[in-house]
This record gives sequence, structure tokens and C-alpha cells, in this order.
Amino acid sequence: MPCSTSTAIAVFTKPSWMHSWKSLNVKCLIFTGCTTSVCVESTIRDAMFRDYYCLLLADCTAEPIGCGLPRSNHDASLLVVQVPFGWVSGSSELLTALERQL
Repeated sequence: MPCSTSTAIAVFTKPSWMHSWKSLNVKCLIFTGCTTSVCVESTIRDAMFRDYYCLLLADCTAEPIGCGLPRSNHDASLLVVQVPFGWVSGSSELLTALERQL
């Protein structure tokens, strides 16, 4: 299973990754990262527009903007991803699902 890391706002600014994923016939991407409402959400949007299935692990992302407020950008981004762009889950649910496949 390929793994890619990035410090850019959106991963698809590095076309070599996209070519690698296409050559491996990757169709699903699992997202973790910092600043849920900027980098993570931007990359998920880009991926969805390129016909990837996107899974955001809510407990593996973070958001400094609005932290400690009743409603945070993190929560808003989870909702935005969940409704039109992909799926939101937790890491333990993903691990359980993967273990069932073994």
C-alpha cells in the first residue's frame, strides 16, 4: 500500500505522485494530517475531482484554527467531507475493517 507525505497545501501539486497512484491502479485514498480545514480538505477536494474515493480519518487530523471554541473548523470540514466529497471514519474502525479482510 503506497504512502505519500506532503508539506504542500494540496498533494496534487506533485504530479509524480498522481502518476504513481494511477500506475498502481489506486482508487481509494486515506487521509490524515494537520489543518483539517486547509491542507487536508483541499487535497480531498482535489482527489474527488480526479475520481478517487476518499476516506478521512477524523481522529488522525488536527485543526489549530478555532480550537477550544464550541464549533471548530475541524468539525465543519468533517461535515463538508462527509456530505459531498467522501467518507469520514476513525482509525480504529478502519483497522477493524482491514483486519476482517485478512
